[in-house]
Amino acid sequence: MREQGSGQAVRKRRLLAWAPPVAWMGTIFLLSSQPDLSPITPFSFQGMDKVAHAIAYGIFAILVRRAALPSPRAALIGWTVPVLYGMTDEFHQSFVPGRDMSIWDLVADAVGALLALVVVTSIRRRRGKAQPA
Repeated sequence: MREQGSGQAVRKRRLLAWAPPVAWMGTIFLLSSQPDLSPITPFSFQGMDKVAHAIAYGIFAILVRRAALPSPRAALIGWTVPVLYGMTDEFHQSFVPGRDMSIWDLVADAVGALLALVVVTSIRRRRGKAQPA
């Protein structure tokens, strides 16, 4: 599928499509820079941090996939970018007092991104708007 409009307008739209995922990256960075997130957490349960990771990176994956369209590899890009960013974020947390690097957080990031992409792709297919994976 070709995009309509002048080359410069298309490039501008494509560049602006990356603003939401970049803003989300900033949000993740700010949250992971905090030594303790319990003051902003309204409730707690065992494993809540993994659920939070999965949700945050699921949202990130959807934003990246949307920005990567119309690439036929949008879903792959939508998973790869969040996972790579999750790796850098875990490394970043190793320098934050009260935080540490965790392979299980990275697994939660990757699983959350994958699940979100599977759900979005499934919904799009059911609506007859499937994009190549």
